[in-house]
Amino acid sequence: MLEHGYLGFLSDIWSCGVCLYAMVYGNVPYKIVEITQVTRQLLEQKIEYKTPVSDACIDLMKKILVLDPQKRLKAW
Repeated sequence: MLEHGYLGFLSDIWSCGVCLYAMVYGNVPYKIVEITQVTRQLLEQKIEYKTPVSDACIDLMKKILVLDPQKRLKAW
C-alpha cells in the first residue's frame, strides 16, 4: 500500500473522511506527535469513534477511513 504513493481519487476519499471526522468531533482522527512519524502512526493508531454521533455517521466514517484504498468506500 505505502509503496504506491498517491492514488488520486481513492486518496481524496480518505481525505474527505478525515475532514468529516474533524467536522463531527472538532479534531482529526489521528494524533500525530512528530511529522517524521506520520506513516507509522497512521498505520498503528486506532481511530476512536465517540457518541453521541449517529450510528450511520460512524459507519460512513469507518468505511471512508479504511487505510487500504482498494477496501475503502468508493463514490462511483
